[in-house]
Amino acid sequence: MEPVPLQDFVRALDPASLPRVLRVCSGVYFEGYFTPLNTPQSYETLEELVSATTQSSKKLPTCFMSTHRIVTEGRVVTEDQLLMLEAVVMHLGIRCARCVLGTEGQQVILHLPLSQKGPFWKWEPSAPRTLLQ
Repeated sequence: MEPVPLQDFVRALDPASLPRVLRVCSGVYFEGYFTPLNTPQSYETLEELVSATTQSSKKLPTCFMSTHRIVTEGRVVTEDQLLMLEAVVMHLGIRCARCVLGTEGQQVILHLPLSQKGPFWKWEPSAPRTLLQ
Protein backbone atom coordinates (compact mmCIF):
# COMPACT_ATOMS: atom_id res chain seq x y z
CA MET A 1 0.00 0.00 0.00
CA GLU A 2 1.33 3.39 -1.00
CA PRO A 3 1.44 6.29 1.52
CA VAL A 4 -1.26 8.93 0.92
CA PRO A 5 -1.98 12.29 2.57
CA LEU A 6 -4.30 12.00 5.58
CA GLN A 7 -6.95 14.22 3.96
CA ASP A 8 -7.13 11.91 0.90
CA PHE A 9 -7.29 8.86 3.14
CA VAL A 10 -10.18 10.29 5.18
CA ARG A 11 -12.11 11.33 2.05
CA ALA A 12 -11.78 7.78 0.66
CA LEU A 13 -13.23 6.14 3.79
CA ASP A 14 -16.71 4.63 3.70
CA PRO A 15 -18.32 5.77 7.01
CA ALA A 16 -20.56 2.68 7.06
CA SER A 17 -17.52 0.41 7.29
CA LEU A 18 -15.91 2.22 10.22
CA PRO A 19 -16.32 1.68 13.94
CA ARG A 20 -18.39 4.37 15.67
CA VAL A 21 -15.32 6.29 16.82
CA LEU A 22 -11.88 6.25 15.29
CA ARG A 23 -8.67 7.43 16.94
CA VAL A 24 -6.64 9.27 14.30
CA CYS A 25 -3.02 10.14 15.00
CA SER A 26 -0.41 11.54 12.63
CA GLY A 27 1.71 8.94 10.89
CA VAL A 28 1.47 6.20 8.30
CA TYR A 29 -1.68 4.05 8.30
CA PHE A 30 -1.94 0.44 7.21
CA GLU A 31 -5.07 -1.60 6.66
CA GLY A 32 -6.33 -3.10 9.94
CA TYR A 33 -4.44 -0.74 12.27
CA PHE A 34 -7.41 1.21 13.57
CA THR A 35 -8.27 1.44 17.27
CA PRO A 36 -11.98 1.77 18.12
CA LEU A 37 -12.69 3.75 21.27
CA ASN A 38 -15.37 2.63 23.70
CA THR A 39 -16.84 6.06 24.31
CA PRO A 40 -20.52 7.01 24.27
CA GLN A 41 -22.01 7.86 20.89
CA SER A 42 -23.50 11.32 20.52
CA TYR A 43 -26.39 12.10 18.19
CA GLU A 44 -26.92 15.46 16.48
CA THR A 45 -30.72 15.17 16.38
CA LEU A 46 -33.42 13.18 18.14
CA GLU A 47 -34.14 11.47 14.83
CA GLU A 48 -30.58 10.04 14.78
CA LEU A 49 -30.98 8.80 18.36
CA VAL A 50 -34.36 7.18 17.59
CA SER A 51 -33.00 5.56 14.43
CA ALA A 52 -29.97 4.13 16.25
CA THR A 53 -32.16 2.84 19.08
CA THR A 54 -34.67 1.12 16.80
CA GLN A 55 -31.88 -0.48 14.74
CA SER A 56 -30.10 -1.87 17.80
CA SER A 57 -31.10 -4.88 19.86
CA LYS A 58 -32.33 -2.55 22.62
CA LYS A 59 -35.89 -1.32 22.29
CA LEU A 60 -37.86 1.61 23.65
CA PRO A 61 -38.10 3.00 26.25
CA THR A 62 -34.57 4.31 26.46
CA CYS A 63 -33.07 7.13 28.50
CA PHE A 64 -31.03 9.99 27.11
CA MET A 65 -29.77 13.47 27.93
CA SER A 66 -28.39 16.52 26.21
CA THR A 67 -25.49 18.75 27.12
CA HIS A 68 -27.60 21.71 25.97
CA ARG A 69 -30.77 23.24 27.39
CA ILE A 70 -34.00 22.29 25.58
CA VAL A 71 -36.93 24.74 25.59
CA THR A 72 -40.25 23.21 24.55
CA GLU A 73 -43.96 23.39 25.39
CA GLY A 74 -43.35 26.10 27.98
CA ARG A 75 -40.80 23.91 29.79
CA VAL A 76 -37.05 24.05 30.07
CA VAL A 77 -35.09 20.81 30.21
CA THR A 78 -31.76 21.72 31.72
CA GLU A 79 -28.51 20.29 30.40
CA ASP A 80 -27.68 16.81 31.69
CA GLN A 81 -31.28 16.23 32.84
CA LEU A 82 -32.44 12.70 32.12
CA LEU A 83 -35.33 12.09 29.69
CA MET A 84 -36.99 8.77 28.89
CA LEU A 85 -37.93 8.23 25.24
CA GLU A 86 -41.11 6.14 25.18
CA ALA A 87 -42.32 6.26 21.58
CA VAL A 88 -42.41 8.15 18.30
CA VAL A 89 -45.83 9.74 17.77
CA MET A 90 -47.60 12.37 15.67
CA HIS A 91 -48.24 15.48 17.77
CA LEU A 92 -49.93 18.51 16.19
CA GLY A 93 -49.06 17.10 12.75
CA ILE A 94 -45.34 16.70 13.52
CA ARG A 95 -43.44 13.46 14.15
CA CYS A 96 -42.23 13.74 17.73
CA ALA A 97 -40.46 11.77 20.39
CA ARG A 98 -42.82 11.21 23.32
CA CYS A 99 -40.55 11.72 26.33
CA VAL A 100 -41.03 11.58 30.08
CA LEU A 101 -39.26 14.13 32.23
CA GLY A 102 -39.16 13.29 35.92
CA THR A 103 -38.94 16.43 38.05
CA GLU A 104 -39.58 16.94 41.75
CA GLY A 105 -41.48 13.69 42.21
CA GLN A 106 -43.78 14.21 39.22
CA GLN A 107 -43.57 13.04 35.63
CA VAL A 108 -44.16 15.41 32.74
CA ILE A 109 -44.85 14.22 29.18
CA LEU A 110 -43.00 16.21 26.51
CA HIS A 111 -43.35 15.94 22.75
CA LEU A 112 -40.00 16.85 21.21
CA PRO A 113 -39.79 17.11 17.40
CA LEU A 114 -37.44 14.56 15.84
CA SER A 115 -35.63 17.51 14.25
CA GLN A 116 -34.65 18.75 17.76
CA LYS A 117 -30.92 19.54 17.74
CA GLY A 118 -28.60 17.95 20.30
CA PRO A 119 -26.11 16.70 20.99
CA PHE A 120 -27.90 13.81 22.66
CA TRP A 121 -26.34 10.93 24.56
CA LYS A 122 -27.94 7.62 25.47
CA TRP A 123 -27.80 7.01 29.20
CA GLU A 124 -27.23 3.53 30.51
CA PRO A 125 -26.80 2.83 34.21
CA SER A 126 -23.43 1.34 35.06
CA ALA A 127 -21.07 0.89 37.95
CA PRO A 128 -19.35 4.08 39.12
CA ARG A 129 -15.97 4.68 37.49
CA THR A 130 -13.04 6.90 38.32
CA LEU A 131 -11.92 9.66 35.96
CA LEU A 132 -8.93 7.55 34.94
CA GLN A 133 -11.14 4.65 33.84
